[in-house]
Amino acid sequence: MWAIYAATVLCANVRSVLAKKNAVINGNPSLFNFLRALTAFILFGIIAALSGFNFHFPTIIFGVIYGFLFCGSAFCGLNAMKRGPLGITSSIVSFSLVIPCVYGAVFLKEQIGCLDIIGFVFIAVSIILMNARNKKNDAGIDSDGENNNGKNRAKFQNHWWIYVLGTIVCDGLHATIKTVHQTYYPGLYRYEFICIGMLVGSIAFACFVIKDGKIIRESEPVKTKGCVLCGSIAGIANGTYNYLVLYMAGNESATSMFPIISVAIIALGLFSGRIVFKERLSKLQILGVIAAAAAIALIKM
Repeated sequence: MWAIYAATVLCANVRSVLAKKNAVINGNPSLFNFLRALTAFILFGIIAALSGFNFHFPTIIFGVIYGFLFCGSAFCGLNAMKRGPLGITSSIVSFSLVIPCVYGAVFLKEQIGCLDIIGFVFIAVSIILMNARNKKNDAGIDSDGENNNGKNRAKFQNHWWIYVLGTIVCDGLHATIKTVHQTYYPGLYRYEFICIGMLVGSIAFACFVIKDGKIIRESEPVKTKGCVLCGSIAGIANGTYNYLVLYMAGNESATSMFPIISVAIIALGLFSGRIVFKERLSKLQILGVIAAAAAIALIKM
């Protein structure tokens, strides 16, 4: 199970890094999201076909709902990544864990022990610490120690918080949908669920690609190729991530699974932002990573 957790977090991080990379190279968001949905649909469509696709009507309904929530999450998430740093954006979006956790505690009557409560406190502390802004960056000092006249402030662009909020709601709801589906049909129809959801996403974003057709055709070939590469790999990572979450939803409690995944994604996102995009980590953010690790240990005890 720990190996599955590690693979889940890694796939989520790859997806986030590529979304940020697409924003950095100024790749077309509609094309990126279309390829992100299409590659996952093709992958899980093949797997579902080979394993014997089951036309299970309730799963189709769940999959369609998940597909629309995926579209909302992909659209808002990509815009949030474009308007803010990878590490901080991933940290804020982690608040989406509240929605499936509340569902697990209230509707599934999942037991929450003393160590779990302490772990949740550590999660809150870790999120606050990891969202702490580096004062040197705000003052205009970049990661190389040079004065950039406050250019780092531009990383938080207009409407960033609106897209972050949209991502939180969509992420939280589609995580809950996975839990509900696996509560009713534990271990069943997982390939079909992902396949149908990604089909909905592919159709929806295909409409946006047609709408942006002229912009895509007139884009620089290097940007288009980069967008295609990022979107395709992100789609495989995203599809795998969602399948693994669906798998664990039938084997782990929501009140322990989602906090663990979220804080691990936060920590890895901050390190990826620092290494890949040179986003500076403050001492408080490093303490937040440590608090996140402590939270995982407490919840799993």
